[in-house]
Amino acid sequence: MRKLIILITALLIPFSVFSVYTDVGSSAYTYLNIDASVKAGGMGGAFSSLMGNAEGLSYNLASVGNMEKSSISFTYMNWVLEGSSLNNLQLALPLFGKFVLGFQWKVLNYPSIDKYDEYGFYLRQQFVPNDNMMTFSLSTQLSDALYLGVGAGAVKENIDSYAATAWFVNIGLIYKMDKLSAGIAANYLPVIEKEMVEEAMPLPMTFRIGVSYQAMDELLIAVDVEKPNYNSMMIHAGAEYKLMDIIAIRAGYKTGSVEGLTFGFGAEKELLENFNVSVDYAFGLASYDFNALHRVGVTFTF
Repeated sequence: MRKLIILITALLIPFSVFSVYTDVGSSAYTYLNIDASVKAGGMGGAFSSLMGNAEGLSYNLASVGNMEKSSISFTYMNWVLEGSSLNNLQLALPLFGKFVLGFQWKVLNYPSIDKYDEYGFYLRQQFVPNDNMMTFSLSTQLSDALYLGVGAGAVKENIDSYAATAWFVNIGLIYKMDKLSAGIAANYLPVIEKEMVEEAMPLPMTFRIGVSYQAMDELLIAVDVEKPNYNSMMIHAGAEYKLMDIIAIRAGYKTGSVEGLTFGFGAEKELLENFNVSVDYAFGLASYDFNALHRVGVTFTF
């Protein structure tokens, strides 16, 4: 316990500094921080200290540092704009018994938009905006309890004939004890940012710190504090309860987001020897119009 308290205190120092020097409302590509993960989505997005799941790559790259099996996960989510969707593909692949290669591809699709000229006349044409993000990472175990993940990626936004691209790095640490874990992650740290038609397109640089506790074999509790540069501090809290090691029931709450309460459930089954499949669902509500947000996903572990 004493080690964990010291670690959390040390993690809070850079977090406090980061919080002071951010500029609220100054980012593009903010979809990158939407809880696309189904399991995390059901737990209110409290996922930065959890390990052993490819979906954790969206929150903390160190989350796959202890994986001994390969895992591939695909998630789909409808978004608040009618006809839009967020799709997320994540892969964790152990290498040489020491490293885990991570890959993530996130795509935000929009409905088609009518084109008008500068005078407001309809051109009888349409275009479909879309955003793409891709990252590669390596995670490893540094000691008996400490895990590290580092990676780099790029994001591209297309609007008709215009496009903007940015490159970034991600880094994360997780300190895992018997029942307690603490994690810290810095995501979308800018390396190169390009403008779109003279308009700045800064990345949604985000800093997370989280703690999780395995209260019982069946019950997991997690809390995250998130500070993006485009918003004030956000709190994520959630829990997962397992029944017979097959069914998982999840619930959570988040502040500073379009969502508040979240719920979810999932089932995992070994179909073949060393081949597991899990299917998950999460539900939330957009707070300003009560639009239902659905997340569905499937994960293969082998």
